Amino acid sequence: PLPAGGLHGAFVFSTEARADIVAVDASVALARDGVMAFLDADSLDKAGFTNDVGGGEPLFAPGKVAYHGQIVGMVCASSYAAARTAAAVVKVTYANAEAPIMSFDDAEAAGSYFDLSPEESTAAAGDAAAAIAGAAVTVEGVAEVGGQAHFHMETQNATASPSEGGGISLVCCTQGPAFTQETVAKALNRSPACVDVRVRRVGGAYGAKISRNAAISCAAALAAETLGRPCRVELEQRDNMLALGSRRPHRCKYTLGLDVDGTLLGVDLDTTMMQGWFPDSSFGTPLDVIGSYDSAYRCANWRFKGRVARTNRPANTYCRAPGYLPAMLLLEVALDHAARSLGVAPEALRARNWYKSGDVSPRGQTMPTCTIDKCWSLLMDKVGGFEACRAAVDGFNATSRFIKRGLTVVPMRYTMAWEGGIHISLVSIQADGKLLLQHSGTEVGQGINTIAAQVAALELGVDVDDVSVGPTRTGAAACPGTTGTGGSITTEQVGSAVRNACQQLAARLAPYLAAQPTFAAAASAARDDGVDMQARGRFHGGKSTLGPFEYASYGAALLEVELDVLSGTARPLRAECVIDVGMALNPKLVSGQVQGGFMMGLGYVMGSESIDYAASGENLTAGTWEYKPPLAIDAPEVMNVTLLPDAPCATGFLR
Repeated sequence: PLPAGGLHGAFVFSTEARADIVAVDASVALARDGVMAFLDADSLDKAGFTNDVGGGEPLFAPGKVAYHGQIVGMVCASSYAAARTAAAVVKVTYANAEAPIMSFDDAEAAGSYFDLSPEESTAAAGDAAAAIAGAAVTVEGVAEVGGQAHFHMETQNATASPSEGGGISLVCCTQGPAFTQETVAKALNRSPACVDVRVRRVGGAYGAKISRNAAISCAAALAAETLGRPCRVELEQRDNMLALGSRRPHRCKYTLGLDVDGTLLGVDLDTTMMQGWFPDSSFGTPLDVIGSYDSAYRCANWRFKGRVARTNRPANTYCRAPGYLPAMLLLEVALDHAARSLGVAPEALRARNWYKSGDVSPRGQTMPTCTIDKCWSLLMDKVGGFEACRAAVDGFNATSRFIKRGLTVVPMRYTMAWEGGIHISLVSIQADGKLLLQHSGTEVGQGINTIAAQVAALELGVDVDDVSVGPTRTGAAACPGTTGTGGSITTEQVGSAVRNACQQLAARLAPYLAAQPTFAAAASAARDDGVDMQARGRFHGGKSTLGPFEYASYGAALLEVELDVLSGTARPLRAECVIDVGMALNPKLVSGQVQGGFMMGLGYVMGSESIDYAASGENLTAGTWEYKPPLAIDAPEVMNVTLLPDAPCATGFLR
């Protein structure tokens, strides 16, 4: 809750996509009841603050706007309603408006691209050009996948309060507390030691709260510092979608060379990723699709070339399975094209070319235990065989004129990169023998706190109900240098840090556990002897001996859909997923995550989740009236998730 006397901040958004700001008139807004202040680029400059939220992106547009919906300023008022109504009457005058760069074609015509090094934008294995030239069958085309809104149930928000000693206490919904702390400190021109960031949990994130919360947190902190009162900034869903970007769209020009039996001989991929005007300050490669362009398929000869288009859109950012999802979809489109050209079933073409145990990827990743074959085989057993499913679909279509059904099955290979990841845990044994655990990850609905508690209980031999998990704080476990929560790896890395701390405690308690009847009694005796009852665990991911990734998660999925050919309405009927997650510590939690991820992907490829912009640069699909994520009615009538049994992973955590 907002502390007593707290203020609310509401943003003023630009209504032009590419223009100069001539004047900003907030006089009418400031005259309204309850309005305390208006902040913009000029006021930050006069106060000696830094107008930067990371990566060179300004908090408030400094004399020029680069996209429709860019933040121009913020009204601070005594209530949420007062702040929003006042922000609506701030008048911004523009001049020298130019046609914005909004599409892949616009970027190509303008030559508008970010500068990338060859290491960041190109990759190759073998000689793709020669292999394609000598292939019996060649296919080429263009595939494109669009953006996707993160559509959090909890929109971006932050509450900042002045704290003792001139610091700022910040409660926000970031996935990267340490990054947010550093960014806010830079904006305030203060030491990060003066900024305490606290996260209890995040109500939906999907990557957008790694870096895109920084503007919200900086705005709240600057207002609190300027006015000496707490300030909360909370976006409505429309504003969230208008100003803070989406999943990154991609376009790929592909050329495939194949043998007559469908074996891939050479693959050439020329891929463009669409970014906004600013590069986004998320950690990782600026062209993340480069890490996944081969998806689940082996080929001796690859060529990948990538570019990042600079457009007059908000900075796009990570969204669930970034890099991998667009790479997989683009390559699957190309393989479907190849299957049609060869006159073979796409499933047969996939089976001929997917990775096997012992294969090495074009990026040098060795796969000692690739389980795509096992996942596919188990999936076929569960559905009664693909040919039977296909026959049933064909039989239905033969007797139905206007309702038709379709069927597809695809493999999956999702790689996990651990190198450079740093996470911390603090485990304390309390006076009654119960545990208090803190860690540097953030709970975003993935169950990280549940897994962390299970690991602690397992290592120390206590009941999981005796483990409490505290909020994530930069003043505790989420110290400088810790990485944000993302990439489907944080739960494992935090689990490793928790295990490390618990092993230290177990070693200290060993003589007491041998002499006492219960853990609580042993802890009490150890405490009486002055034993340190807190331990700090640390995980630091090193370079894998297998290549750039620690391991991969494999899987296979079948989807049956129904299409009304008169209306164009499609609905999923049946989804069957088999996925290799190693030896899951909490199978029900993992199955729920698979179901949620599947539905988000289904909404992306099948639902009404396209993000459309007008030629003026305005987002036409910002809000629930225009943008439709999948609802319960859009879920498959039958949806089953099976975790591949007996599939330990030698390089994963506890599996």
